[in-house]
Amino acid sequence: MTTPLHKKLIPYLETIARTQSIAEAQREAMKARELICRETGE
Repeated sequence: MTTPLHKKLIPYLETIARTQSIAEAQREAMKARELICRETGE
């Protein structure tokens, strides 16, 4: 059974919420975006 997409995104979102670094937040957002594209085929 595969993990639902929203559960895979939680670690990225937690990092974005926690970090004080804009650059780190941007990196995590890009990783999350790539994951969404991979999972949805878009």
